[in-house]
Amino acid sequence: MHRQGAPEFQLDHEIERTFRRLLRENQGFAELGRMAALIGGNGGYDGHDEEPENRYVVVQPPNIIGIANDRDRSIRDYAIFDPETMNTGIVRPEITANHFEFKPMMFQMLQTVGQFSGLPHEDPHLHLKQFLEVASNFKIPGVADDAFRLRLFPYSLKDRAKVWLNSLEPNSVTTWNGLAEKFLTKYFPPTKNARMRNDITSFRQTDDESLFEAWERFKDLLRRCPHHGIPICIQMETFYNGLLPPTRLMLDASAGGALLNKSYAEAYDLIESIAANSYQCPPPQNTQDTVSTEELLGSTTTGEIAETGEFTDTGDTTLEVLTAFSMFVSDAI
Repeated sequence: MHRQGAPEFQLDHEIERTFRRLLRENQGFAELGRMAALIGGNGGYDGHDEEPENRYVVVQPPNIIGIANDRDRSIRDYAIFDPETMNTGIVRPEITANHFEFKPMMFQMLQTVGQFSGLPHEDPHLHLKQFLEVASNFKIPGVADDAFRLRLFPYSLKDRAKVWLNSLEPNSVTTWNGLAEKFLTKYFPPTKNARMRNDITSFRQTDDESLFEAWERFKDLLRRCPHHGIPICIQMETFYNGLLPPTRLMLDASAGGALLNKSYAEAYDLIESIAANSYQCPPPQNTQDTVSTEELLGSTTTGEIAETGEFTDTGDTTLEVLTAFSMFVSDAI
């Protein structure tokens, strides 16, 4: 028994075929909407005739599920390359210059400073610094610095780093600062910063390392970790405490007392002067020209010292030699 006014439904025995027909019609309407938008955006209505019932055609995004389930669609179509999906991660800013192109000199300079590969031993901060130095040498009218850097930076990368750049979300980078931030987040994460900060605080001079070599290595650790957050006074104290006892003795004698009694600027200049002097005048490599410990101690050998447990009068001679050496270093700087 049917209620009055209730709609009547008819059974469709070929519902699957009807579904495919309706799907094709829906795709046809979508194509008509795109054509209308290209013609004038009003579906071909010129305003003289009576306005149609459906003046605007709303184009819906493609139904991925429907397309995948379309039995009339060629299987090969699913593997067709779509250029619109190959957007890079960098949004290239608009350039107002009438003529813009990269010069061969730009690529030569990038090759000179070296391309970044993304290997663990490479320094991302140094790479950004060198890249900015190269980019600052070229000024093109009508091209902003951000636009120039965003276009040139991909050519400074290779191997793993280039793969990382190509894997960025499409159109996710719009400014140079945003690109530099993503680059440092990838290749200098907080864990690496903490590890390198620990290398600074645990600095130790090796047995075969001169003062110049130790000082340069310590400064390199600071440079490779610019966000270490260690105050300058703690930096100087860390370096001093990490030196071997003979090196600390020499620095104290050169400072006329204790090096840590000096200000940071005074201690820094003193170490720089001594390190530069030792670099310019390295110790002789010929063992025949060097003075052995036994010669300094006279007839008292190491074995005799171990047996007696004390130095002889020649110990005073050793102290005099060290004092004279310290005075020589002070005069040299």
